[in-house]
Parts: sequence; C-alpha cells; structure tokens
Amino acid sequence: MQTVVIEVDAKRYVGLSFSGKSHYIRLTNYEAPEKSSVYIPVSVAESVEEVDGLVRFTVKKWWIDNNKTIKGIWKVKDVIDRHPERIRIVSESKPSKFADEEIENLMWTHVSLLNWEGNPDYERIRKELKKVYSAEFIADLKAFCTIKQEELKNRFESDWLSSIPGSDDGWGDITAECDARGQDFYDNGINVEKLTHMATHMLYTENFMYSFL
Repeated sequence: MQTVVIEVDAKRYVGLSFSGKSHYIRLTNYEAPEKSSVYIPVSVAESVEEVDGLVRFTVKKWWIDNNKTIKGIWKVKDVIDRHPERIRIVSESKPSKFADEEIENLMWTHVSLLNWEGNPDYERIRKELKKVYSAEFIADLKAFCTIKQEELKNRFESDWLSSIPGSDDGWGDITAECDARGQDFYDNGINVEKLTHMATHMLYTENFMYSFL
C-alpha cells in the first residue's frame, strides 16, 4: 500500500478520540474551517510522531488521492492545497509492485487456486501454502490480499459506518471473504447491497487472511 507522510503545524497532539465505529487521531488548535481540530481516521494512519511542535503522520495514499473528508466537513487535499504552510506532504513511498496488471492477474490466479469457496478452512490453506510456495511468495500473496482488502474497506467505509451491520472483526471477515472469492467477484460482484446481505445473513467464514499467519 503506497503511503504519504504529512506534516502538520499543530500545537498539541491529543491522541485518539472515538466516534461511532471509527477511531480518530485528533490534532488540536488547528486553524480549519468550522473546526479547531484535525481528525485523521486511524484506519488510514500508519504512524504518528511529534517533533518540536510538528506532528508528522503517515497515511495511505488513496486517502489523499480520493480527497476524503476529515470529520465530514472539509477535505484534507483542499486544506493541503490552501494552507501549505500549515499542512504539507513531505515524502511519498514508491508504488506497489502489484500495480502491474500482469502481476496482479497472476496473484489473483493463485488466490483462486486456494479454493476458499469450496473449502473455507484457513488452517488447510496455511498448510498447503507452506508445502507449495516459498516463504517469499507467501509474503507477497499476503501483501497483495492485504492491499485488496484495504482498498475494499476504503471504498465502502462510509457505508459500513452508516448502514452495513457488524463489528470491526465482522467487517474484517467480510472484506477478507471478498478477497478470497477471487478476481471476478472482487471486481464485479461487490456493492453496498451485497455487503449488507453478507453481513446480515453471515455469509462469510472467519477469516481468509488468517491463512497467512
């Protein structure tokens, strides 16, 4: 997952606050439209540190690219564009090696070969992976599936917070299930109605991502 490091001129780093189903990193005393604080969802923050009055945190790049709102009122990219003296991008990681279409298709092929739908048993898959693949390839496959799961969580985050039922663990199980069902399902079979139906009727098995532990 490609990341961006953002630096904020903030007098005080408060820590975590809780709102609905999502935790936020809160930076106080920040001059922003209609707000005295910056709120960053923990789900998109990789790390946070404070050095000499500046708060530096790493966020997933899609959060910037998709122009997500902060606390539902103003948009982080707009603030970066309008106030570069107060909040700025200081570095950016390299794109994922899975961005190449041929490599992505290859990884999806290996996901399908795990046959989760036919036999959703992560202990079985874990054993089969160790028999067939190198540790390096297993790590790559885990990284690929994690990226796809995170992209799905981002795509439907607002729907999960507002209407899709379930806990944090359940949301993790469902999004992992979407990975496990393969490329066609992932690319063409997912929408809010489908996810809600899966959550309501528990049409998923815990948890495909455990296959890589």
